[in-house]
Amino acid sequence: MKKNELHPSPFEIGTFILIIITSILGAIIGLEIISSLGVTPNTSIIGALIAMVLARLPLNFFKKFKSIHRQNLVETSISSATFGAANSLFIPIGIPYVMGRTDLIIPTLIGATLAMYIDTFMLYRLFDSDLFPAQNSWAPGVATAESILAGDKGGKRAGLLGVGGIIGIIGSSIGIPMSAFGVAFIGNAFALGMFGLGLLINQYALPLFKVDISSMYIPHGIMVGAGVVALIQAGFLIFKNKSSSDSSTNSKYTRSPQATKKTLSIGYIGYLVVAIILALLGGLISKMSIGMLAAFLVYAAFAAIVHEIIVGIAAMHSGWFPAFAVALITLLLGILFGFPPVSLAILVGFTTATGPAFADMGYDLKTGYILRGNGKDKRFELDGRKQQYYAGLIAFTIAVVVVALSYHSFFGQKMFPPIDAVYVSSIKAGATAKIAEQLAIWAIPGAIIQFIGGPSKQLGIMLATGLLISTPNASWAVLVGLHHFVFHEIRLREIAEVSKETQAKKIKLESFPNKIFDISKVTNFVSYKRPLNIIFNEPKKNFIPTLPKNVLKKINNFVLINDFRPFGGFYLSDDNHRDYEKELKESILRLSEKFTSLNLIGFGPISSFAALFYHQYSLTNVSSYVSDDFLGSLDNFERIQNLSPSLSKYLMNFFQENKFLPTDSIKDSVKIYFRVKNNLSSDHFFISKLLSTIPRLKNLPFSELNKTEMGNLNFNHA
Repeated sequence: MKKNELHPSPFEIGTFILIIITSILGAIIGLEIISSLGVTPNTSIIGALIAMVLARLPLNFFKKFKSIHRQNLVETSISSATFGAANSLFIPIGIPYVMGRTDLIIPTLIGATLAMYIDTFMLYRLFDSDLFPAQNSWAPGVATAESILAGDKGGKRAGLLGVGGIIGIIGSSIGIPMSAFGVAFIGNAFALGMFGLGLLINQYALPLFKVDISSMYIPHGIMVGAGVVALIQAGFLIFKNKSSSDSSTNSKYTRSPQATKKTLSIGYIGYLVVAIILALLGGLISKMSIGMLAAFLVYAAFAAIVHEIIVGIAAMHSGWFPAFAVALITLLLGILFGFPPVSLAILVGFTTATGPAFADMGYDLKTGYILRGNGKDKRFELDGRKQQYYAGLIAFTIAVVVVALSYHSFFGQKMFPPIDAVYVSSIKAGATAKIAEQLAIWAIPGAIIQFIGGPSKQLGIMLATGLLISTPNASWAVLVGLHHFVFHEIRLREIAEVSKETQAKKIKLESFPNKIFDISKVTNFVSYKRPLNIIFNEPKKNFIPTLPKNVLKKINNFVLINDFRPFGGFYLSDDNHRDYEKELKESILRLSEKFTSLNLIGFGPISSFAALFYHQYSLTNVSSYVSDDFLGSLDNFERIQNLSPSLSKYLMNFFQENKFLPTDSIKDSVKIYFRVKNNLSSDHFFISKLLSTIPRLKNLPFSELNKTEMGNLNFNHA
């Protein structure tokens, strides 16, 4: 990405034509599959592949599609058209058809169309806010971005993508939901743990324990309770900084809390206006009293916005969203409130139109966020996000046209989304006091679990999502993936939320002027006569490991340093943080000046590099304990290529300008305590980004780290 680069526009003639073609294709695919199988496929990668194939045709006109940003626009359009046509439009108009009220199809289509546009507008305005951070999982978006990057760069990355695709095809062919397994590599460990637990209970409650959780409305009750608490937590997130528009919380996101509040207010008013239009077109004014009509309008707008927020939260954390089930919950509550059948059909169609487009646009914007450098250039990111929004609007408009022209054909063949029959049967059956009682009872544990997990983990929402989704063996796919990879790590943003000023006070430092690294307090303090052990954590691309307590308790006087950039930025300065190295050196000096000696500890390629790098500024009484796979020279060029482009370039320049360690002057004080068996050469670093290096810490010479020494530490920070 070049400085001041302009993002491609969806209105460029070639891009615009391709967007129209792929949108028509996506809408048709969505309608066919939702009416036959009852599900909606994610067609993002299909759109990206079409653009990639065209880019390789020997015509100058198609060369422009080599741009990953144009590919992003195309995948956004086909995906938006697919979910827009199937979930936001066809499901809502199928409800009056199944109910026998064909006179309500056109009014419902108009209302669903307006709701879909509002839904997309709200996600565009809420993405990368404290409510829906861009740094969160949005797993399908990550998968699409990695596919586009693999196609762009080729080589090993494309080969690994191909291997992963083959494994996915094989697993899916034998009945294993490989998408669930893949999500476990990307998503939040805590959220996906509860999601997997919910899937497990859903699959085995009936065959093993003879408990039909659906007929007892257990999942629905838990979602109601968790949803109420989630809304309260969202309110706290939005309003906590109302008097501080330039707070540190705001600076983390491109959308401020004030913008979030404004967007939610506009969204609610918009949904209220659409509810009024639906009431007029559906003839509800003549069928309901003024009081009940007012209650219906307020509830319909509230249900629509709640539906999209809950669906969005689930999609953000798990890559799956329980849109059908949450819409059913809003319907059940509407039945309990006593709204008449026609109004209930309009209500569930209206709420169903919100959520899916919201979640899908979140996936697409996450793809663009990664392709544009994870927000490094704010201007380029915001411009690219706006262009994606325009591409989505074009696709949604195409979807409206396709649905309007084709629904007669589908309904004439008795083809409609299967979930519509569930909604209509629920309306006809009505509600009983028993249902209300079950919802109320199970809302309590849902609320408690959601409260315990907090807004960052969304445990209650994710448990309910798992309980509401019936996909055989998905639970095992999620839990196996989590067991081997994710439970060893925690999301970067969860550590980043710790206040740097609070940490500074704990270890008696004035402050940490640099906001991207964090130094813990001195833990397991014994004596200043023993060494200070500084551990550099081993960051991954999107994660920072949490180190095991059973290892840390063996180390006296230890401090942990984290860096919150992808791969920790190798604990080096970059264009945005030019004084980083100076600040970190000075922080280490101030922290260690009372101790007699200093040990710098790494346990992987990046942390060992950092230990050696900061070791070179010491004169006496400093030792480094590292693994032998640290990146130390341009001999590691192939490993460096596996990093992000900007970091790869920085490191290559660094190694060209610096004679790196270990040099003869410090060779005796560098201790390699872990040697990688069966060294994998250039492949090793790429694999180590997936596999945990934490077990290496067990090989540390703990007695040596904790020994008593006399003398003064001399650390050169000039």
